[in-house]
Amino acid sequence: MHPEASFDEIVKQITSRRRELMAGLAGQLALQHGAGAVPEGLRCEQCGALMRYKGEAKRGIEHIEGSSEIDRAYYHCPACEGGVFPPG
Repeated sequence: MHPEASFDEIVKQITSRRRELMAGLAGQLALQHGAGAVPEGLRCEQCGALMRYKGEAKRGIEHIEGSSEIDRAYYHCPACEGGVFPPG
């Protein structure tokens, strides 16, 4: 910012920086209880088969402050080929 910036120019700078900070905070809060891995077998909502843990994958989330990308546990159903990022 320059010393003669208008109030609107200052607010525009603050808004973009606030959105970046809020997107990061939203991602941290979403993972405060872990990435969604469950200690016991997870059953497929479609067919009831036991799902297989496939590791963590990135998941994009759109929200009021913009978007965030977080790592979430991913499960795959070998019976019906479905996949899920718990919880839902």
